[in-house]
Amino acid sequence: FQAIEKLGAMLEQKKGIGSQVIRAIEKRERISSTEVGNLVAVPHVLMQGEFASCIAIGILDNPVQWGSEMVQMVFLACFNQSGDQYARIFRTLYKVVHAEELVRRLIQADDFYAFQNIMCGRRRDDD
Repeated sequence: FQAIEKLGAMLEQKKGIGSQVIRAIEKRERISSTEVGNLVAVPHVLMQGEFASCIAIGILDNPVQWGSEMVQMVFLACFNQSGDQYARIFRTLYKVVHAEELVRRLIQADDFYAFQNIMCGRRRDDD
């Protein structure tokens, strides 16, 4: 829940996500843990409101127990139900997090630029 709060605070500050959205994610997490394996958790919410869908990504220094799995990378997803792109984004995200080698490389990324290049399938020397 510390990771959810920290990532949620970033989304509140940078994307204007209301605290009620973050509380909804925490409530959903208490009902059923969102770890998906491969050191990844995807706490999320799907609701209507005055916010744009967005995802915050956190990479922990060390894996922590999250439900029944160890987790080191967290994708905190806030999906606005009034948009139509959330299902496609969610499916794509789940494909990414189930690719073990890709997750390992993402966790080892030195910075956001490297993370972004790995996610997009590029190498630094491709730019």
